[in-house]
Amino acid sequence: LTEPQQAAAAPAAATTAAAATTSPTVNEEPVLRVYLLPVVLFEHGVEETTDSAMIHQKTMAECEEWGLSDAVTKASQALLQVNAEDFGDMADQVEFTFLGTGGAKPTSRRGQSGIVLALGSFNVLLDCGGGTWPQLVRLYGWTQAREIVNNLDFVWISHHHADHCAGLPSLLRQRTKPGLRVVASPQVVRFWRAAVAFCGSGRGGALAAPAISDHRQFKVPQEEGWPERVSSVPVLHCPHS
Repeated sequence: LTEPQQAAAAPAAATTAAAATTSPTVNEEPVLRVYLLPVVLFEHGVEETTDSAMIHQKTMAECEEWGLSDAVTKASQALLQVNAEDFGDMADQVEFTFLGTGGAKPTSRRGQSGIVLALGSFNVLLDCGGGTWPQLVRLYGWTQAREIVNNLDFVWISHHHADHCAGLPSLLRQRTKPGLRVVASPQVVRFWRAAVAFCGSGRGGALAAPAISDHRQFKVPQEEGWPERVSSVPVLHCPHS
């Protein structure tokens, strides 16, 4: 601005400033706003210790903290007594493979729920959370992982939350052998059928499609190797759990 223009603008600016000073103040309650932005980070895995003595020491310290020392001692004594007995045929012993025991958010060190139970020639998968099939491949390789899936007699899904059933479609796609039985809630069945409609039934086609039953309707087949009884116990977690 030229000097005359600056002089003319000065009174107007002063008037505006005065008006702003004398304007009424609006009283507003303070508002807390939190903006959550996604953050992309590499998760660095920490090597787990293999020092059994240190693991035992930490476990016993936690048991003492929670008041479980006496119960753990009694259970340990019972197990030692059983181990001292003659087992006979080891083919009748139960073997567990923990593919995942974590919660809804998987990490590089802990996968979602999935446990393979082997009792002689009878093989069961308890829950099939997301990543169950890749975890089998990581542990055993492609060939043996497919053999494990084909040798499954029974898949039991506890409830419809994704961390317990999201891996079912990808695992069943690897199956080529008929005869698999699946026990799951109606919600899980709808989820699996929607996945099949979207991406197909997999390597085995319709011949390898499992027989699916509700928990309450399932009856143990009269086949060699199967246990005499399989029961599902309702729990207070979610509908149909």
